[in-house]
Amino acid sequence: TSAELKSLGIMTIGQLAETSLDFLIRHFKRSRGFMLYQYARGMDSSAVSNRPLQAKSVGNSTTLPKDVSTRAEALLVILSLCETVSKRLREKSLHGNLISVSIKNFAFQYSSSQRKICMMTNQTQMIYEACIPIFDSIWNGESIRQLGISVSNLCCSNISQLSFFDMERVNEFSKIDRTIDEIRIKHGSSSILRGSFAQSSHAPMCGGPQQDANLPLLKNNL
Repeated sequence: TSAELKSLGIMTIGQLAETSLDFLIRHFKRSRGFMLYQYARGMDSSAVSNRPLQAKSVGNSTTLPKDVSTRAEALLVILSLCETVSKRLREKSLHGNLISVSIKNFAFQYSSSQRKICMMTNQTQMIYEACIPIFDSIWNGESIRQLGISVSNLCCSNISQLSFFDMERVNEFSKIDRTIDEIRIKHGSSSILRGSFAQSSHAPMCGGPQQDANLPLLKNNL
């Protein structure tokens, strides 16, 4: 089509918009000519859809108030990010199996890696367990200024080939997450916390909207 338009002396969208419909139909036949006429004028008869586009990935990152220099503390931040990301996945009824971890060091040098796991999931514990070896593979021991995680390759189903043992574990995690979600919806995002955050200065859920929230006092420990 581009070559045909150029042969007619039409080099720009503006020139195409100034071209009559009769001329375009005469040279491009009715359907193509009418389409070119409409597109050049920004006209489209397609129905407007109010359905939101499905996300390609769900992730969060956090810039830390002070550098983290130990593996244990870094994993605690990653767990916090997993809490937020998995909750967002469950709210959207999405599952994913491609887990990514990113690090920025004290000089804001960036590194990241990803790994595909054997099943689709939106469970906090499974995402966290997948993040640990990824983090270990990219962290070189330098102080960390920013951490991030994401889950991609998303779908609305968690269908996977699982062993009986895996299925029991998945069902157990699902019940835990469902219970925690119900409590947090009713009483607030920090109304129930993992015990590892009880004496920690790190927020139990960080990244995204949760990061700037005022956290109430600890009420329950997991």
